[in-house]
Amino acid sequence: MTDEIDEALDWLGNEVDCASCPHEPMLAAGRCAPKHSCVNDRYARRIDRFFNWNPDLANSYVTHPHFEVRAIAAKHADIFQLPPLLDDPEEAVRWNAARRLPKRYVLRLRTDPIARSEFALFLFWKMQNLFR
Repeated sequence: MTDEIDEALDWLGNEVDCASCPHEPMLAAGRCAPKHSCVNDRYARRIDRFFNWNPDLANSYVTHPHFEVRAIAAKHADIFQLPPLLDDPEEAVRWNAARRLPKRYVLRLRTDPIARSEFALFLFWKMQNLFR
């Protein structure tokens, strides 16, 4: 039994079309796969696989309109691309950027109205790891 979803829809609900994708040449090279590893798919697991296989493309997706793509791209993007993501309207994007940035950047999130308690736990963890 598998838990994979047998459809390939983008974040707007349209069918994913590999022929119109700028990464279509990567399909033959095995660097993406419909219903398995695709940056245009709406499912986070597939987006995550795409960036695991192609971390060099993450920088160009940190401003994508779909928050899942931005959040997952933040896990792989160049660290210099991350500070603007701390102001992203989506919490998942802010926190994926914060996890990789130095503490001085993360302190901005202490006033984040959505994630105050998570910020306190995160900052505690970050401080503990600074001294190891």
